[in-house]
Amino acid sequence: MRKIFQILSLLLGVVCGFSSCEMKKELKGEGGDSDTPKGILDLSLTYTPETKAGTDVNIEDFHVSIYDEQGELAVYFDTYTALKAEPQVLLPIGSYKIVGAWGEKREAAFDAPYFEGSKKCEIRKEEVTKSEVLAEIQNVRVNLALSDDFLKNYKDDYSITLTNGKGVLTLNKNEKRTAYFLPGTTLKYTIKAQLWRERRQCYLGFYRMSLVWLVREIFLR
Repeated sequence: MRKIFQILSLLLGVVCGFSSCEMKKELKGEGGDSDTPKGILDLSLTYTPETKAGTDVNIEDFHVSIYDEQGELAVYFDTYTALKAEPQVLLPIGSYKIVGAWGEKREAAFDAPYFEGSKKCEIRKEEVTKSEVLAEIQNVRVNLALSDDFLKNYKDDYSITLTNGKGVLTLNKNEKRTAYFLPGTTLKYTIKAQLWRERRQCYLGFYRMSLVWLVREIFLR
């Protein structure tokens, strides 16, 4: 048993040593696809959680993209977990932009917070460059607070349409999801409601229905 353990230890040492040698050769531009000098990017990712987020956001699910000076995608990790499995990324020397993101960037969507962070770095020959990217929420959560008077008069039937000029969302009385919009534009909301009031005369009951339109604008920051 002891001999088997010693053999396994020896094999592991050989594999680790071989991998280390290969990394050093690639770092010096030897044995790779080209003789371009390279450096190592030691990358980590963090994010600022959104307060009262209705969607579960996990740092492990963030994807990481690394772009070169021409804006071309050089390296991509579909999850932060995949990046952590290979924390030191070998890259040709030069300037890079790192982007970490979670979610889909859309003008308007329900329950769809979008997180993104970016940072530039310089990869130098045979050096390790440490970089940490902080991702923060990039769209705006829109909460509508309806007054008691409004709910008293219009609770039976109403809808609220929100638009920033590019995306549109409509909320009705049963909508529980959270609306998100990209910032930097004016948000226009239109309220369409039916007012029901009971009137009685000579034991004859009838209802009067009136259509109410309210249009307002606010600026998304």
